[in-house]
This record gives sequence, structure tokens and C-alpha cells, in this order.
Amino acid sequence: MRKRFFLIAIIAVIALAGCSSNKSPVLAKAGKHVITLNDFKAVLSNDIYEVLSSGKLNPIHSQHFFSAAIDNKIMYLLALKESVKIEKNEAYDRSRQVFYSGKGDFLSSVNVSKEEIERLFNEYYLQLLYAEGLRDTMQYSEQKILDYYDKNKAQYIQKPFIKGSRIVVTVDDPGQSIAVFSDLQQLLRKYGRDYDLFKSAVKKKFSERINISENVSFTDVQLKIIFKKSLGEVKNLLNHPASSFTEPYEINNEIILFFISETEKESREQTYEEIKEELIRGFLDLQLTSLKADKLTTFKTYNPIKVIVENPVSLLKEN
Repeated sequence: MRKRFFLIAIIAVIALAGCSSNKSPVLAKAGKHVITLNDFKAVLSNDIYEVLSSGKLNPIHSQHFFSAAIDNKIMYLLALKESVKIEKNEAYDRSRQVFYSGKGDFLSSVNVSKEEIERLFNEYYLQLLYAEGLRDTMQYSEQKILDYYDKNKAQYIQKPFIKGSRIVVTVDDPGQSIAVFSDLQQLLRKYGRDYDLFKSAVKKKFSERINISENVSFTDVQLKIIFKKSLGEVKNLLNHPASSFTEPYEINNEIILFFISETEKESREQTYEEIKEELIRGFLDLQLTSLKADKLTTFKTYNPIKVIVENPVSLLKEN
């Protein structure tokens, strides 16, 4: 009987050892709570992960990501302290979809389990709700926003742009380009004065080969990249009259044309009134960053962080 009990005890110890080996290594402690390697991975992206694990990044730079992981954990703990609750509503579903389609896929690729990814999402979302709650407590006056505008005018320069619809027809065979050009020009002659009629006709003509992006803006620099031309060469688009179609342009295996609803030909300083909502967001973002920094400092003052692994990057290849 004693031998049997001893054998069961040995098996239990081995099983427990196996379970603990599957846990993410602890990098630091904040009070009773731990910051693990998975928390560290959660602040990285695929590109940064590759650079870090290759050892090409200065260790000083890698500490930035370690500090971010610690700060994220603290914000999560502060959310718990304030009894922030997760409600599974439309906003929750959107955040979950965005997280899993980006960060979730990356974490899965670097050996983070489904259970851990779910934990990381819930902690991320709780931080988000906590930050939104902090923002809701903030107040501002018209004068403060005006002062913010005066100090940051250089950030609010409207560059030359076109705004409207971008219509792209994919050409599978280079030999089809001339025929597609001819069809588009024929449709432009027939429906070019009415955007809705043209859109309906072009969708019917090219079916699955067409992609239309509406109400989009392109700056002169973006147009330069799209057409792989100099800024001088894309000025023709910027000078194009509003409420009209451009000529089709062929780039690689695509034929592109724009319906231009609005243009801005020269750079200009944006007025206070036209960007007031953006200024309020910028002002509140600045205040929120400052408030979060104060709360992090206070937490660390009363709950010193105990670092266990000085260089988390050294563990990336092993885990």
C-alpha cells in the first residue's frame, strides 16, 4: 500500500512539473501579480519580434517594450481596482475581432496558447475601458482648446489632395488593357456626367474585376507613390476640376480612374473651426497620457516592481 501511494505521489510530482514547464516564464512582479513572457510578446509585432529574436536590436531599445508590458499590466490592475467590468456588446465584438485578426494571429505564431491569447485580450480590453473612463472625467474649456491650437498649428497643415472615388479594374491578361481602356472611355462618354449611372454601368460591365472605394482622400505624396511619378507629374490630378472623372491610368495589372468630388491644390493652414473636433481629441489624448503617467508613477511608488529577468529578449528563442 505504501509503495502504491509513493508511486502515485511520484507521478503527481512529474505531472505538476510538466504543467509548470508549459507556463510562460515570469519576467517581473508587481505586488502579488506577475508579468510574463507572454505579456512581453503582446506588446510586440511580427516585425519587431523578428528583429528582437535575431539579436540585431540594441538591448536598450528592447527595454522600451519590457517597460510597456509592465505598464500595461499596471493599467490592468488599476482597472480591476476600480471594478471596471467587461460588457459583451457591439464595441466588445469589434475590439475582439480587431485584436484576434492582428495581434491574436501574431501571438499564435509565437507559441502563445489560445487560453493565454484570450487572457491577453481580456486584459487589453479592460485597459481600454479604464482609459475611456478616465477620458470621460476630463473637462476642457474653449480657451484651452484655442491655446492648444495656437501651440500646435504646425501639425495642422492641409497638404494638397484629391477626394472622391477611386475605381480600379483588374486586368488579368496584359493583352486586354487596350480593350478595357476602350470600354472605360466609351462608358465615360456615355455616362461621364452622372457618377451613379457610370458606377452602375461599370460594375455591370466588369463584374468581379472591379473595385470601387468611395469618399477617400489622397494627398499629393500618396498620389506620387500610387503612380510612381514625381510630384510635378501628379499635379494634373490636383488641377482636375471637381465633380468630374479623370482619364484612366494603367499601373501594373490595374487600370485606375478617379471621380473627383473635391480638390485642394496648395498646402494651407487649417482653420480652428474646421478641425475643432480633432483638436479636442488631441487635447484630451495629451491630458490622458499625462494622467496615465501619474497613475503609473503612483502605483510604482507604493508597489515597487521586482524585475526577475533583466533581458526578456534572451528567452524569445527558447519560448
